[in-house]
Amino acid sequence: MSAPQRPGEITYYEELGLDNTASADEIRDAFRAVARLLHPDQQSDPLLKETAEFQMRKLNRIYGVLSDAARRTAYDESLNAPRTGPIIVFSGSDGNLKKLLARGGAFAAIVFGTMLLIWFALTGTNTEVRGQDTRASGSAKAGDNVDDAGEQITRLREQLRAAETERNSALEQLGRLQRKQTDQPSVGRAQAAQEQQVAAVPAATALTELPLPSQPTPAAPGIAASANSPAVAASQFAGFWVLAKASGSASPGGKSQYPPEFIEVTITERNGSLHGQYHSRYQVLDHAISPDVDFTFNGTPSGGALSCTWQGSGGAKGRMTLKLLPASTIEVAWNATELGSQQWLVNGAATLTKK
Repeated sequence: MSAPQRPGEITYYEELGLDNTASADEIRDAFRAVARLLHPDQQSDPLLKETAEFQMRKLNRIYGVLSDAARRTAYDESLNAPRTGPIIVFSGSDGNLKKLLARGGAFAAIVFGTMLLIWFALTGTNTEVRGQDTRASGSAKAGDNVDDAGEQITRLREQLRAAETERNSALEQLGRLQRKQTDQPSVGRAQAAQEQQVAAVPAATALTELPLPSQPTPAAPGIAASANSPAVAASQFAGFWVLAKASGSASPGGKSQYPPEFIEVTITERNGSLHGQYHSRYQVLDHAISPDVDFTFNGTPSGGALSCTWQGSGGAKGRMTLKLLPASTIEVAWNATELGSQQWLVNGAATLTKK
């Protein structure tokens, strides 16, 4: 469950410009609008681009909570939970800093005590000197007091040097800890930027390797339609198909694989021709890209499979393959030849069951 909302903190609904009674469709539309506004590709300045990437990741986390019914309910309950004060726990480098502060306090006490003793010693010495001027008979006793004060001052100076040495050591350790804490965010940002570049290279490579629409395009990966497949009526493809449990993934290219939150495919049959809509969302939390894949397709099946082109929003295009399997299931695989302005995932495959 999410932490209780602190006074003055903006809620997930306010981040999207919605009320807490917003529907799932309103949340999805608001997410897409804000994603288009904050997307890093809209920024040319490196600092603004980096800031947009962090904001996009935050936006994906917010959408991940509000688009899931169970997580949204838990979040709504957390907003009404009693507010409690923060609990401060010292650990790791904070514990070391606490020790250094304690040592600094001890050093200050030593310095204060040393100065107090020096003041008392000097005051006593002046008193004895004045006594020499007024009492000749007490000169021997005053000389003894001066000697004792000189020894005491010497000892105090030695203690002061030792305290200064300990202070310098404590300040040096504190400086190292501060430099270490300052360097850690820079290292984290550099590593995040490097991971973003590594993820972007395979995606670009995957796009350049995809066939152009004007060239003969092979069937989508993972499903091969056999020329000798037995004849199957086109009406068997018609219906409402949903994601089978723990089956499916999508990728922006390269080795990255993201599991789907849901996949819905609606297919209708008209005079042997199939018309369908593909609607899905994938769990993308480590990159500032859209998790949604939506497109329409049309085609005539051959045997037990359908191979055709598809078109999505923002000018996205690609090819897909559907293959009928036993037990009212189908395999679907798709890839993108053009991503357009809204789609960011390049290919995907899944097994669906008929409802």
